[in-house]
Amino acid sequence: MPQPPLPVPRLEATLERIMHSVTAVCPPLEQEQARADAARFLSGPGPALQSALERFADEETAAGRNWLTELWQHAYLDVREPLSLTTNVAFQLALPAPAPEAAPEAVAAPETASEPAPEAEEGTCAAPASHVLHTARVLRSIATVHLTQARGDTAPVVDARGSELCMRQWAAFNGGVRHPAPGRDRFLPCTLDGRLRETGVLRDGRMFAVTVSDENGLPLSEEALVSQLRQVLAHARTEPRPSGELAQSDGPLPHTDELPHPGDLPKAEALRAAGPGFAEASHLGSDTLAAILDEMLTDGSNAAVYDRLRDFLFTVALTGEDRGHREDHEASGDHEASEAGEASEDHEARDACDLGDDRDPEDVRDLGSTGDTSGRDDPGSRGSGQAPAHQASAPATADRTTTADDTATASAPTTTDATAAADETAAADALRSALTDRRAAWVRKPLSYLMDLHAGTVIVNVEHTVVDGGSLVDAVTRMQEHAAAQVPEASTPASPGTPPPNLQASPNAATDPNAATAPDLPANPDARAVAEIPARSNTPAELRWNLTAGLQAALTAALTDLGQRAEDLRVAVVRVPRPAADEQARPYSSDALQQLIMASAQVLTYGRVRGVYESVDMRAFQDGRTECLRPVTPEAVTFARRLCDSQARLEDLEAALDAHRAWVKACKSGNGFDRHLAGLRMMAARQGGTVDPFLTSFALARMRTDFLSTTSLGTPAQVVRYAFAPTVEDGFGIAYTQRAQDYEFCVSWHAGSAEAPDAFLTNIPRAAALLRDFLRTLCTDG
Repeated sequence: MPQPPLPVPRLEATLERIMHSVTAVCPPLEQEQARADAARFLSGPGPALQSALERFADEETAAGRNWLTELWQHAYLDVREPLSLTTNVAFQLALPAPAPEAAPEAVAAPETASEPAPEAEEGTCAAPASHVLHTARVLRSIATVHLTQARGDTAPVVDARGSELCMRQWAAFNGGVRHPAPGRDRFLPCTLDGRLRETGVLRDGRMFAVTVSDENGLPLSEEALVSQLRQVLAHARTEPRPSGELAQSDGPLPHTDELPHPGDLPKAEALRAAGPGFAEASHLGSDTLAAILDEMLTDGSNAAVYDRLRDFLFTVALTGEDRGHREDHEASGDHEASEAGEASEDHEARDACDLGDDRDPEDVRDLGSTGDTSGRDDPGSRGSGQAPAHQASAPATADRTTTADDTATASAPTTTDATAAADETAAADALRSALTDRRAAWVRKPLSYLMDLHAGTVIVNVEHTVVDGGSLVDAVTRMQEHAAAQVPEASTPASPGTPPPNLQASPNAATDPNAATAPDLPANPDARAVAEIPARSNTPAELRWNLTAGLQAALTAALTDLGQRAEDLRVAVVRVPRPAADEQARPYSSDALQQLIMASAQVLTYGRVRGVYESVDMRAFQDGRTECLRPVTPEAVTFARRLCDSQARLEDLEAALDAHRAWVKACKSGNGFDRHLAGLRMMAARQGGTVDPFLTSFALARMRTDFLSTTSLGTPAQVVRYAFAPTVEDGFGIAYTQRAQDYEFCVSWHAGSAEAPDAFLTNIPRAAALLRDFLRTLCTDG
């Protein structure tokens, strides 16, 4: 059922909400000027621009879009900086962890299924059989959701009220790629259905095409996937050929179920001699990459590889499986495996980029939210006068901050504290690596998964142009359902020449313009002859770029510069106790409480509160993405200041919560002002006149500069945590989550430019403690 069109907010209501928010962050003189500018705009060009926007909205609605569709796409596709450190997001998914043990015979390849699996000698298999089996199972659950979309069979997503949500974003689950171009990128969709589809598997920077579906468009069996993964792991340990020696692909890999000993890994020198990893170029900024890729694609073999990359359902990097064996060999004096592993780690990207640009509709960090609204610093580089957050003392059961590359410490930590701190450190480091490891993702694919063979964690690097967090949550829910059910969907591979069954798209996909849009499939099941389907085998093939010496030199130089700028990114996990139900006079919105914690932390750190962005899911509307909620209201600032001065009252809290609730309602009904302002500016630009000073005023710029770019997906039921770069150089990106016993804040920042990050991280737990004590007081007084 089609969703209602996205409304254009009333101009008067937008101006009223703007002035309310300006009052929260601007000094009195700027407020006065903003009021005068708003009045002049309302009596001047404002109404004409509003009428133009309303007419445009009608036209877009009739075309199956909304008035923000074009603006949204351009805002993302115009980003020139490296995507992983501007708009991409790394999500850790709540997919099944490995079982303590698995039967080794379960991992036999199909060709030897009738024979007992060989017993692996101790130390001869870098990835235990049970880990490879688990990875194959999770991969199959992921592929099942993607293949369902490729076949056109994705069922509608329904919200709590029984209304169907817009499914446009699901088209990205069929593959495609964001293609770099000067000035503005393009998204190249995949036009294949589900039959004989591939995914790209990355290992140590090398890319392998792995078949994941049969001729009926159904996922291959676990055994078939296990066999292919083991072949990839084995082949990735052979010495790579120098770039330029191989065109397109080596063809199928030799079949093997034996993985080499880690001591047989290629030397670090061989890894370096092989040149940049397959996916590293994708981390470059669009203008830089466009020039390099255009020249690469003049080579026919590279063009064929790029087409195959575009049509991958997704990519997945296999990571982490050498850890235990590397430690064993280092302990015994054998450092060869360690040396190669370190060489691989040396290829991590550290992309940092200047983000101070204006991102109108866009604040290009709208992840979509399904909750209520749905780091680290160099310790020696700070002069804040406060203890670094990762060294702050805390009660054994209380607040904790842990950063990528540092383990949090506390005075007299308990064993529980130490374990939790280690877990949080690993979590922060994994998310940072997912954004910066150039060898682990072609970051211009819609979804690039990273699967740790050792820990069992799954992270996905999402290209945000085409997918928001809310849609990802729904997709992960379906992956979880498949993993729990373990439905035997795979069929016996059809023999060559067997016509495929009727694979027409579901009726919903054919009649509902808002249904998930897989490519149209032939009405006659035989219309696309089997001979026209690309030949696939259940044996992986390695893909490589054919680079001339000049191209390799240009790419290496660009990546060197990129690596130098990327060291800045930091990620920290901060957990604070969540107020219990009996500590609240009445149930309060967790989302609102977490926003008040962040506002109070700003007061404690900086003595003021600056602009904050929070995303709200808008898929209830036609082609809906997200809206911007401005949680920094005058009421929230008043409460935060009084809380930090120990003067907060119940009426202050109630006023702040009411203001937050009003914002949620406004956004959910399509009445936020950030997108509206962007639409008015777009109309002014189309008319070719001078943009009214109100739309570019200093007060609006201050209010809409997102010192904190925040978002929440509610609980960790589908997405455990996630990280993204801040949108301004001196600010922070914060993904916050409502856990059972605590609130978690996953904070990112640029070490060289963020303002007092150590102090801010330390003050998040302080602010949370103040709020919790205040709520307890209300219960006692009541």
